[in-house]
Amino acid sequence: MIDTDLRVGLAGSLLSAVALGKVYEQATQSLRHEREESWVRLWTAGTGLLGGALELGGKQMEKLGNAKPKLARFAAVGNTIALIGRGLTAIAGFLMAGVDAWRSWKEYKRGNYRMVTFFSFSAVTGAGLSFAILVGSMFWTGIFFVLVVLVMIAIMVWGDNALHAWLDRCLWGQLESERYDDMEIEQNEFKLAVGG
Repeated sequence: MIDTDLRVGLAGSLLSAVALGKVYEQATQSLRHEREESWVRLWTAGTGLLGGALELGGKQMEKLGNAKPKLARFAAVGNTIALIGRGLTAIAGFLMAGVDAWRSWKEYKRGNYRMVTFFSFSAVTGAGLSFAILVGSMFWTGIFFVLVVLVMIAIMVWGDNALHAWLDRCLWGQLESERYDDMEIEQNEFKLAVGG
């Protein structure tokens, strides 16, 4: 029989893997100005997923070692692996919070103050979630997880779509410093923006 920790860990890993697939899709098929950030998010999310898997595997090794005296030597190894995994997950979370803070600064320079608020809140809640994971507080992990999900939904709802992002960067767009270098790049980005 599978215990609750293992079920929750497997469900979380499955959801993380699905999210990682979506981030990969965005990293490979998004507009040029979004790709660098998307690749950083992909590698950071992958690191977090690896950390979560290590923590889950380490905890299972520790339980196995505690349950059977014959396998007691695995308890200490499992505990160490779980601590490394938790630390890796927290580091990835802090890095992602840093990416959100950087994105907030970019949006500030663009004059998009609504997104500044959302990405700043995402950075703070992401750092809070990472800290809660690091210290092992399930209560605060749950609170910060809900807040992170809510702010991500807000970013998805009120963020720019691909066509709007293209319009901001085209020949007559308002983001002069981010305009496309030539007409060929602009046309290729337009095809991506309209999904063609």
